[in-house]
Amino acid sequence: MDAWLGKAMVYDFMGKEEEALAHIRKAVDLEPVSQDVAMVSGCMHMKAGLLEQAIDVFEALVQEDSNCIDGWINLSDCHVARGHHEQALERVENGLNENPDHPTLLYRKVAYMHLLNKKKEALLLLRHLAEQEPDGLTELLTYYPDFLQEEEVLQIVHSTGN
Repeated sequence: MDAWLGKAMVYDFMGKEEEALAHIRKAVDLEPVSQDVAMVSGCMHMKAGLLEQAIDVFEALVQEDSNCIDGWINLSDCHVARGHHEQALERVENGLNENPDHPTLLYRKVAYMHLLNKKKEALLLLRHLAEQEPDGLTELLTYYPDFLQEEEVLQIVHSTGN
């Protein structure tokens, strides 16, 4: 399994998506319940634009392990890539049901609320998070740089010293 996974990653690095996906499928055939294989498989499908397949992989992953934060994040990212922000928010909220204080999930919730024009709620949560977990601001703003166009967001960022 490790050899197939390694080859898949090399092909992916070389930009040979079809070969990478073929090798990841072999790894999945050998060890379908491996979290590492599932994560790489989902990410490769996502990168190849095969969002439905990636969603299936990440859904299965978080069903198997509801504490897999990267699974919840990648699952929600697939929905964002499809333009389904409400579904992205739902998936992050599902992840928060299992991991209620996880800062990455909370910051993603802020981004998705903002994308859904729930700006007042998003800013309230952002203020709270900036006080509790200011380091997460960098990740949020890297993921969603358009957020910096909001004057209130800039005030929150400056209040944390970032």
